[in-house]
Amino acid sequence: MFTSLNVVRMAAVDWDWTSRSATRWRRRDIGTRCSVRAPAGIGIAGAGFAAAVAITWLPALIAHGQAVREHVLGYAGSGISQWGLIQIGHAFDDPWWADFLTGAGRFPVVLLCALVPAALVWRRPAMAAEAVGLSLVSFLFLSPAFGCQYLVWAVAAAYLLNFGWATAYNLGAGLVLFKIYTRWAHGFPWNHADYWGLVGVELIGALLLWGSLGVLAVLGVRRILRSEDRGERGERGTGAGGADERACATSG
Repeated sequence: MFTSLNVVRMAAVDWDWTSRSATRWRRRDIGTRCSVRAPAGIGIAGAGFAAAVAITWLPALIAHGQAVREHVLGYAGSGISQWGLIQIGHAFDDPWWADFLTGAGRFPVVLLCALVPAALVWRRPAMAAEAVGLSLVSFLFLSPAFGCQYLVWAVAAAYLLNFGWATAYNLGAGLVLFKIYTRWAHGFPWNHADYWGLVGVELIGALLLWGSLGVLAVLGVRRILRSEDRGERGERGTGAGGADERACATSG
């Protein structure tokens, strides 16, 4: 669990550095004549990301290189996952795509959940917080691994995307966790709990929670894109930035 928490902490630092760099340079580029076409901001944001990765990961790699490679970069979960797409795959005798997600496919999942929100926040810097929430929610939705603590990690991120669905997820996750730990600890008090997997209504609850994360991810993308539509119309219609972009469009 502590390894997983360290991974999330380092990923959050990397994403925060990258999103802040993208926000600063996108706002600076808005005042130029051809901000959309300027490649300099992309290069600087990439350099900022590389610096963040170096600062957060290099000390650990130098001090504990083998352990980081095996237990962090190569972490593929433990035991049989009963979450999301993998649990659905169990119902179909674990087809090839389930094996792919638990193997090499977990790396494209991480890239997808990082690059899509980064691209969205590049276009709309004011929605950086929502993009961070989208990154974590979509990752937990597509993750092939599962731990009960994962249900808690999504709560704060979900509230950045949609209050109603986040509240439903929050209450549902609490009920599911209550049921799971009561069974694992053989009733109250919860002094000690042994892992026994998920069964019956717990599996149904986990599946519903997984589906709600998918809904939250879709609503998050929709919220960011709609905000861009409203915000960009105002920026293009007034001010020096709008005049520059109109001039850029005319000259192009």
